[in-house]
Amino acid sequence: MNLLDISGVSKSFGGLQALREITFSVGAGEIMGVMGANGAGKTTLFSLIAGHLRPSGGDILFDGRRLNRLRPDQVCRLGVARTFQIVKPLRGLSVLDNVATAALFGSPATLSQAEAVGIGREVLADVGLDGRANAAAGELTLSGQKRLEVAKAVATGPKLLMLDEVMAGLTPTEVGAMLETIRGLRAKHELTI
Repeated sequence: MNLLDISGVSKSFGGLQALREITFSVGAGEIMGVMGANGAGKTTLFSLIAGHLRPSGGDILFDGRRLNRLRPDQVCRLGVARTFQIVKPLRGLSVLDNVATAALFGSPATLSQAEAVGIGREVLADVGLDGRANAAAGELTLSGQKRLEVAKAVATGPKLLMLDEVMAGLTPTEVGAMLETIRGLRAKHELTI
């Protein structure tokens, strides 16, 4: 069964056609890559799926439900999470507080602060940042901030995790470590990526 169905999706910004009739499906548990040159519309596509933008045409179905008119918080609570190309952690908050905040945002149920912190600690261990939980998020290296971005997305409890250039700017060693982390997250959290 398909978890995500994109059917004839288009997006225009005034006279600029960013996406034209994009159609594809992603099955539950699959890993799918979207490739294209800079400016090809990859981030725009992610923004449409996540509810940050509205499509000019076509349909976006997630687990059989139409997402076209839902807000980002509603899409997130249905089980869609994304990372962003440009990492913007809440720099003055701790690494743990960043992830706990994401858990509170993404949960369809009401979580206590203690439950959100528990989710945050678990996910930070999953991404290898448990030793930095009390550090200010702004003190992390680029690699650490990319891991934090992934942790925040996973803490929302997604079925579908969209990674927008999550390895851009990393060294080959860091890329290898991130790939291992993503494989581990996929298996543990039963993610479609």
